[in-house]
Amino acid sequence: MALIQYGSVVHDARGSFAGLVFSHNLGGPFIRQKVSPIQPLAPAQKKVRGALTATSKTFQTKLTAAQVQAWNSFALTHPLTNRYGDQTLLTGQMWFTRLNHPLITLGLAIMLSPPADNFILAPGALETTQNASYPFGPLLTPLGTPPASLWARILASPLMPIARVHRYSRQATIATIPPGTAPPWDLTAAWVSKFGACPAPGFIHFEAKYTNATNGVQSKATTSKCPINTPFG
Repeated sequence: MALIQYGSVVHDARGSFAGLVFSHNLGGPFIRQKVSPIQPLAPAQKKVRGALTATSKTFQTKLTAAQVQAWNSFALTHPLTNRYGDQTLLTGQMWFTRLNHPLITLGLAIMLSPPADNFILAPGALETTQNASYPFGPLLTPLGTPPASLWARILASPLMPIARVHRYSRQATIATIPPGTAPPWDLTAAWVSKFGACPAPGFIHFEAKYTNATNGVQSKATTSKCPINTPFG
């Protein structure tokens, strides 16, 4: 989805043209590709859609009037900054979905009232190495053990050829690490479960994000590249 800004000549656009849809929301005008929605087939897609549906239904049917008002008030005092540097406001329901979706994905309880803070800590530096002994899989070590309440979500690429320069953009979630789990984290079984036996040589791109279980806030991603010299799986 592309974010756009209009000038003095053209100040608004709506509808579709040449496969593009021009629209507007609280964040401002945007352009998206016109697509015909299809039912997701992959388990991960079903999980994401199920989490979004659950948060939407909960907000509409389970929250009290006071809780809805609390989320609406929270939205008014927590603007976001877009790529142009402009501050935009979400609705209370949008904030409810934004913060609860990661919690549902992790199998945690839905947060019915807005959080008291937006604390989150990024993983910092990541070190990924191949285990020198059996099962020879990748080991990931963040800079320090994540503080209490922070879950780690690990994404990975398939094995990439050594000659590839650019990072693989379509990574998949392979593991969630509970708070307090001491590194290094052995990702062998998780990677093999997703991608199958790993040949060699090559390398795997890893990405780590933290989610705060008390407020639903997600960190920015930290990435690392793991050379693979020995087959595993």
